Amino acid sequence: MTMRKLALASYPQQCDLANANILWVSGYVVDRIGIFEERYTHGIADYDYSLRALKGNIPLWLAPGVCGICEHNRGKNWKTGVSLKERIRWMKSPKGLAYSEYLFYIKKYFPAYLPYSFIMMWMKILFPFVWDRFKKTA
Repeated sequence: MTMRKLALASYPQQCDLANANILWVSGYVVDRIGIFEERYTHGIADYDYSLRALKGNIPLWLAPGVCGICEHNRGKNWKTGVSLKERIRWMKSPKGLAYSEYLFYIKKYFPAYLPYSFIMMWMKILFPFVWDRFKKTA
């Protein structure tokens, strides 16, 4: 699967992955594939749900225009400058890296990337200064 960010448009666009800050799901879809996987507590459920929909031959559509606005909350989330104990706590937090949930998701949809994902997550936590240096800026 190749992903690219869709440009804002005045018409609906078909897409391959959904971020569910705002998500409309029809009763038909719920009847076919259920609702969010209970294993996820905060993030990742939306990505899992959209991949389940695609697997069930249910198309995903991006609504036209803007449906809502969220503050940009990304950045150096791996917490350079805080203790290792705090970084590990953040890694396991549902609002952090959601360690167990993330690895469950990777294993479910991208099993060949599980070793890579595991190593990269721990690299981010154990050596944040290395991550900072080589992280691509968005």
